[in-house]
This record gives sequence, structure tokens and C-alpha cells, in this order.
Amino acid sequence: MNPITALSTAKNVVSSDTGKTVIKFALLAGVGVAVYLVIDRQLKKSKAIQAANQFGMQSDKGLSTSYATRLYAAMHPSSFSWLWDGTNEGEIFRVIHDMKNNKISMAAVNNAYRSLYQRNVVQDLTDELSGSDLMKLNQILAA
Repeated sequence: MNPITALSTAKNVVSSDTGKTVIKFALLAGVGVAVYLVIDRQLKKSKAIQAANQFGMQSDKGLSTSYATRLYAAMHPSSFSWLWDGTNEGEIFRVIHDMKNNKISMAAVNNAYRSLYQRNVVQDLTDELSGSDLMKLNQILAA
């Protein structure tokens, strides 16, 4: 089929009732997905705030929840774990130093992380950081 015939066929499909229905459905589905993603992001944020407030920000559980939230945000700036949008390594190391200074274990942070995001923080860190950054992180935790 030559390009002109293909273009003419495409115009006929789009201008037909079926074509218009398909386009409307695709637009509606796109809007539905976008609304779902925005609501999901807001629910995760409010869940993290509620959990931190429930335990008190200076308690071990409150700090663990805060660190879990900060680590997730550093690894997933858009709040969507499936979207590759970069990792803020500097923030990850600030959180790790804060955890160390406040004597909050990685296990406690992982429990909060799992509760908030149904994910494993150690696995996410392993997926997000380079080998040298992982070595640096382990050295900070071991010191």
C-alpha cells in the first residue's frame, strides 16, 4: 500500500463512528490512569504522614517511618516505583547518616518501608545504587 492510500485509509477510520469511539475510549482510559496515579501518590504521602504522627516524630518508630519515607522519595522522586526518574544519592547518604546518628537500625526502617510501600528497602537500595555507592553505604552502617 502506498503512503497516500494508507493516509486516506487512516483518515477514513478516524472519521468513522468506530474510529471516534476508539479515540474517545483511549482518551478516557488515559485520563483514568492519570487520576489513579495521582490518587495513589497522594495516598502514599498521607499514609507516611499519618504513620509518623501516630508514633511521634522523635520516637524510634516515628524516626524509622520518616527515614523510610525519605529513602523512598530519594529513590522515586515522582513517587512511582516503576518510573525511572533518577535517584538522589546525596539524600540517601544523608538519611543513612541520620539513621546512624539516631541509632535507628536498617531493620526498623525496612519494617516501616514495608508497611508503607510493600517493598524491601534493602532491595530497592541495591537496585538503585551503584556498586561503589553500596560499598560506601555498608561502610557507614558498619562504622
